[in-house]
Amino acid sequence: MKTFQVDFIDPSGKEDFALFDAESIEAAESMFENEFGTACAIGNISDYDEEPEYDDSMDGDFDSAMASAGFGTDEDYGYYGEE
Repeated sequence: MKTFQVDFIDPSGKEDFALFDAESIEAAESMFENEFGTACAIGNISDYDEEPEYDDSMDGDFDSAMASAGFGTDEDYGYYGEE
């Protein structure tokens, strides 16, 4: 059994999600319809990972932050480190 996340839009237009333990995506969709009816528009149904992997490989990296901000890197300006 897996946990599935069902993204949906409620009748007022608010986006939300619900989690269901089911054998398949189809079973999770059926469980959603039994609980919420057909008034909500189902969006995406996907496997739910309780602990998503966080990629912190670039956290605190000044050069990559400046490059992302459009300022380039030291190499772009001809500096390759002290010789």
